[in-house]
Amino acid sequence: MNGVVITICMAAVLSGLFKMLVPDGRFKPQISFLTACLFSVCVLKSVTGGIGIDIPDIKFNEIEVVDFSEKLSENAEKAAANAVKDSVNELLEQNGTPCSQIYIVAHINGSFGISINEIELVFEKGTAKEYIDSALFAVREKVGDEILVRYSFN
Repeated sequence: MNGVVITICMAAVLSGLFKMLVPDGRFKPQISFLTACLFSVCVLKSVTGGIGIDIPDIKFNEIEVVDFSEKLSENAEKAAANAVKDSVNELLEQNGTPCSQIYIVAHINGSFGISINEIELVFEKGTAKEYIDSALFAVREKVGDEILVRYSFN
């Protein structure tokens, strides 16, 4: 019982000090209410020996999380691959060596850093070797050595 009296006295003293420090103004009623709530909690805690509420294990329904970053990554890869494909197609047409299809392999590394790993040029069967070599040379010259440029046939 001695602890209860000491807690109530300390809460009363602290509440009084807190009310003295509150400036006059429009927030005085809210701060006074907050002080009263704090005093009440201290009294209740000291009388009951602690609130003693056991919170049971609460199981929340599993909510399906939609990962928009995966969709964004996929869309970014497609946009980057299409831009490279259009550039390669334009380059090949300017070079006079267009192909029937162009495949681009793109990856997103880390935080949306997009890298192009591979470019595949698809030619019709029977296309002359010199024609293919000319197309590969033009693309490799433009993209550099870090990107694999290869070809295949329909």
